[in-house]
Amino acid sequence: MVIVLHNLKQEPDAPGHYIGRARRDEPHNPLGNPFLLGRDGDRDEVCNKFDRKMWDLVRRAVSKGCHVTEDERLILMKLSELWHILRREKELHLLCFCAPERCHGLTVRAVIEWLERELGPGLTESQAWAYQFYRGLQPR
Repeated sequence: MVIVLHNLKQEPDAPGHYIGRARRDEPHNPLGNPFLLGRDGDRDEVCNKFDRKMWDLVRRAVSKGCHVTEDERLILMKLSELWHILRREKELHLLCFCAPERCHGLTVRAVIEWLERELGPGLTESQAWAYQFYRGLQPR
């Protein structure tokens, strides 16, 4: 299975799933990096902050009895959707505006790869996310 990051500035017609910040055609994208260049740090700092936020959420989500906020639930749902696409199609194309520079898309890719590696083997598609990853998650 392969996950490819595409830069929409360089490939405006690339097929795939947009993971950047909200835009007119996608007003709320839960996987957009909430940390802004400049305001929240340089490229490495904002990517590191996003990385910590995402892995903390994943660790909490796989713990029994974890509670998440509504925004976190939306992030988990979007990750679930992308993971299911990867499992079904054996490849996944993610769209952003940063690649090949360091960007939050690398973290999104790493999380999806981890989900497949750690939770995917031996599970049916319906069991993999709903049972293993979502079980017991309740918005606060």
